Amino acid sequence: MSNEVKQKEELEVLTSIYANEWKTVDEANQIYEIEISDSKVRLQVILPTDYPSRSAPVYQIHVDCELSHVRPLIASGLDQIYEDAEGEPVLFQWVEWIREFFESRKEASSSTPSATQSHSADSDEEIAETAASDYQNRFRVVEAASVVCPPISHGQPLVDRKSTFQAHLAPIHSTLQVQIVIDHLLENSKIAHATHNINAYRFFDETKRVWIHGCDDDGESAAGSRLLHLLQILQVENVLVIVSRWYGGIHLGPDRFKHINNCARDLLQHCGYIKSKDSKHKKKKGKASRS
Repeated sequence: MSNEVKQKEELEVLTSIYANEWKTVDEANQIYEIEISDSKVRLQVILPTDYPSRSAPVYQIHVDCELSHVRPLIASGLDQIYEDAEGEPVLFQWVEWIREFFESRKEASSSTPSATQSHSADSDEEIAETAASDYQNRFRVVEAASVVCPPISHGQPLVDRKSTFQAHLAPIHSTLQVQIVIDHLLENSKIAHATHNINAYRFFDETKRVWIHGCDDDGESAAGSRLLHLLQILQVENVLVIVSRWYGGIHLGPDRFKHINNCARDLLQHCGYIKSKDSKHKKKKGKASRS
């Protein structure tokens, strides 16, 4: 995804979250600002053309005179957030970090009467660390809410000795999408009550230029790593596969691993992820049902 597209999507999200608090100062030069409620801070940012992949936003922190001593702490916090983001948008994290910092500072002051008169630099540094942890948890929730769940395909169930296996598949380009797809599937009570929901995923991170992969056995020992190995030997790209198993009361032994991989392979084949010898990627086919 290009920097321009990422900036546009981020600005749309910020406008939807903060409404009139988020202001456009100069659209042509990509200058924006927000006055963070209850913090006496106004944050102004300029977005470079190579933000977020290569450059951080240029920012100005406007605070009241009595709070000028916290400006370096805020700057340090914002710089660290951009460094940790590794080329992803950070404006929402910046705003929420500042908000958490001042909320924690206010709570610390109210809990100690004398603290209002003498608030030490050490205590501000401790509050900054706490704010960093709090904003990360809040950001994960809001970020997930702003991402649309990719389309999910479902394979045909396979039944053997009363155990049922069914594969599910979705195109993905981030670990956030992986979690969103899994959460969406688990909203289905039948899938949520499966004995195991084994998953594996593999995608190419365009920003970092590396392959990202992972897996989860969900209680079926080594099943996730076997499923991931299947994705690797088939050289499939940008996909998450989940195989649900409903245990029927009869032990299947090694056959269970064969069924898990066969269900996954069949669905990958139906959806066009498996490369043929004569061509590169096949286009996805609509042979499987969609939810």
